[in-house]
Amino acid sequence: MCVALPIVPAAYITTYALPRKFTSQVTIEVKSNARPNDAVDPYFVDHQIQIIQSKEILLPVIDQLNLVNKWSQGRAAPYSKEVAYHKLQGMMRGLTELRNTDFLIIPVTSTDPKEAADIANTIAAVYAKRRVDDQQQAVNAALQELSDEVEKQREKVKKTADEAEQINAKKLLD
Repeated sequence: MCVALPIVPAAYITTYALPRKFTSQVTIEVKSNARPNDAVDPYFVDHQIQIIQSKEILLPVIDQLNLVNKWSQGRAAPYSKEVAYHKLQGMMRGLTELRNTDFLIIPVTSTDPKEAADIANTIAAVYAKRRVDDQQQAVNAALQELSDEVEKQREKVKKTADEAEQINAKKLLD
């Protein structure tokens, strides 16, 4: 009986007094931009996890959802973006890959289930936009490189055509 007595208040506090926490998660597929014949990067997924947790992804999420203002309500001093960033990172505990797949699970835990869902979805959207932008930049760089090479070849063809024309003109004079 003496042992059970301290357990009852602890159970009550854990069950009823602590705020309820809700976890929303988004599962996204991440694929490498490598070509089929390229070597597989064994750290690709780990790099993507680091990118998702970076300021490059999370600061736009904080801005889009206006989290600094939302989290600062009722506080004497408002949160800074840096504090909001660290709070958001803390809400994302358990970001991991689904074993043996190209899927990442992005969990977000909050006392507000809608907030958890909104943050998880926004993180996925910002990350997806970044990946699309990165791929677009790679395509644009490749197209520019091809355009430069085409221009060089055109110049060679024009130079060769001019030389051939000079040779033909010389033959006609002889």
